[in-house]
Amino acid sequence: MNGHVATAGRALVRIVVTAPTTATAMDIEAWVDTGFTGELVLPQDRIAALGLSRSAIVKAELGDGSETVLEVYSCLIEWFGHVQQIQAIANTGTSPLLDVGLLQGHTLTIDYVARTLTIDEVALTSDLLDVIQDLRSCVEGAKALRCPPVGAGEPGRGFSCTGLGRSRSVQERPGSIAAV
Repeated sequence: MNGHVATAGRALVRIVVTAPTTATAMDIEAWVDTGFTGELVLPQDRIAALGLSRSAIVKAELGDGSETVLEVYSCLIEWFGHVQQIQAIANTGTSPLLDVGLLQGHTLTIDYVARTLTIDEVALTSDLLDVIQDLRSCVEGAKALRCPPVGAGEPGRGFSCTGLGRSRSVQERPGSIAAV
């Protein structure tokens, strides 16, 4: 999936959003927002135009620590050749936001010099899924694993995980975490 970087520096991608009950569809240019863990934020006027039905009202904590109440609407999107039902948060702004929830399992590349954006699916092999699960278990402190810290507080610090017949080592580097 390709998008672009607008003059103001916003990373934008086009998606098709459809109302599940009426099949009303709308082509939307959404701003990629990696600061929100939901799936999609839609302005109220787009929700009304699509005729989406509210599915929930939820409390949420904002970045400044304050709490607010958000309306949630069910919708369908075309995402990498598949139609997915997702939850869109309503807002009073003017920009639709594509959020981290949709980017899980994908690689996002934004090139501000070339003004391009690409989102690629990551092919997860069973070995890679095993590594991810092992690392999650280790990070979560699963009782079956022993995860002693290595070089805590130092650049390049990490930890090792041993258990369940597997061994994994994780090294933290500026901007990334690498599993070995």
